[in-house]
Amino acid sequence: GDVYKRQVSDLAHVRPEGVSWPSIRRVIGRWVSRKDYLRAIVAGGPRYGLEGEAGEVTPSQQQHATEQLGQKQMRLANYAGQ
Repeated sequence: GDVYKRQVSDLAHVRPEGVSWPSIRRVIGRWVSRKDYLRAIVAGGPRYGLEGEAGEVTPSQQQHATEQLGQKQMRLANYAGQ
């Protein structure tokens, strides 16, 4: 969502030479889909950008993280039930 787009945009000026945009998008995608990250977003509170700027988790970000965690739990339950 918005956070992902902002993070990729923030990296535009610090992207190391030779690192492709698909690689950056893949790494950020993996990071923001981690259960610990999603749980922290669900809990709310302060968050920080790549440059250290402070912000707050929004209700829509909390809702999105809640949905993502639910989908992960369903996939895990389906996998365990096979």
